[in-house]
Amino acid sequence: MSGLVTFFKARQEEIRGDDPLIKAVDAFLTGKEGDEILLFSAAEKCCRMPINTLQELIEYYRSVLSILLLRKLCETKDEKLDEKLVALIKKGKREGFGNCFELQKGYEALASYLFEEKEPELEFKQLEKGAMLQGPIPHPMQNAHMGLIALYLGSIWEDEELLQKGVKSAEFCLSLCDHNGELFQGIWIKEADYHLEVLEETLALFFKITTHFLHSSRLEIAVKTLSKLKDVDPFISLFRCAFEKLSFPTIQQKVSHFDIDRSLGFFRYEYEDMSLVVSALGFNTGMGSIHKKGVQIVSMGPHYAPLADSNYYGISRASNGSQEGFKDLKIESENDKGEIEGWTRVISSEQWLFFNLKAEKEKIDLMVRQSHHNESTPLYFVFFVSADKGIVEKEEFHPGTLNRYFGKSHNVLFEKGGESIEIIPQFDGEMKLIPLAGKKHFWSAGFLLAFSLNKKLYPYSWAVN
Repeated sequence: MSGLVTFFKARQEEIRGDDPLIKAVDAFLTGKEGDEILLFSAAEKCCRMPINTLQELIEYYRSVLSILLLRKLCETKDEKLDEKLVALIKKGKREGFGNCFELQKGYEALASYLFEEKEPELEFKQLEKGAMLQGPIPHPMQNAHMGLIALYLGSIWEDEELLQKGVKSAEFCLSLCDHNGELFQGIWIKEADYHLEVLEETLALFFKITTHFLHSSRLEIAVKTLSKLKDVDPFISLFRCAFEKLSFPTIQQKVSHFDIDRSLGFFRYEYEDMSLVVSALGFNTGMGSIHKKGVQIVSMGPHYAPLADSNYYGISRASNGSQEGFKDLKIESENDKGEIEGWTRVISSEQWLFFNLKAEKEKIDLMVRQSHHNESTPLYFVFFVSADKGIVEKEEFHPGTLNRYFGKSHNVLFEKGGESIEIIPQFDGEMKLIPLAGKKHFWSAGFLLAFSLNKKLYPYSWAVN
């Protein structure tokens, strides 16, 4: 086994070494002398990068901005490299999505400053509580990138309005973390777009920079929790180095915490060592996440067969940016209890799902009803759970194994690190407990627990203890 590990590690390093940008970043971070040839090679590679989707555009700008950051940090002056960079900046504007993509405005403004220290106007739309929408949902990574850009350029230009926008972005992103600063992974993050290490490194930097502007124990806890790895993402590693050269003005204000954001159909609840979030808003994403006693339901929501294909998972309801868009929802929060109730649409169908979640202290009750039932397209309600062990009627199941449970619905106890959480169905039916590999897929879940929904408008209920 050790021989295989050595082989794959060597191969990984070989592949990593083939990327001139990564080699250039590694050389800079380890204090080696800069190599202009590597930057030029990286720029040439960017020239060949396609820009047909939003994700490709993000990858393109991360690479171009990394080159620009290296050029600035190393004080590189090379006419041929500059000619390439001019062409790359124009390519992004020409082939990108313009005003249809809010984050592109931030990327363009940062590129313009890094290349020739211009101060273009940076305007981007935020909802009342700080979220920036792209399409139907507020992507956490995109909000963090825009917030970092706003804090960086706002500090340099001494633009208080831009700094305030950056702080609001941080407040929104902080609402997606639990009481321990752990990220709620399965809300507004598609399984296909799941890159936990990169997102955690990005948020750790974002929150750390925000603490220079205002003081918050919650921010500090999140920074400590999320700072697990360093130098995972070249762009963020270089951005951190650029921030270290700045001095920050102080904004005399406290971080705003919120439990309800009606423009996102969003509800957040916290009690002692338990936190949860639920939203009727989503697109191929879960409708909620529960962190309790060290065990995490990283994502939960409706799922069509096949259960192995995440394209059939989640909800599909958009926000129009106004609280009126979710006025049909009941969202209440007071003292040690809260509730969210309403309808959301199931992904890739005309099916709607009614849901009600009540939380009182550590007690959680969930109920769902489907608007239609079609035997040819069976619908499940699923829980993706991060745990070391699942127990059904004394039989133990473990992540990464082939032993599964298919049968009658039963209470399922999940354990991790001496803590436990139990999902208790309040109905007779069928369920499946499927061990997963965890790690970099399915939001790092170790189990998929799926309950069949085979009756129209029937109230399927669970207690989570």
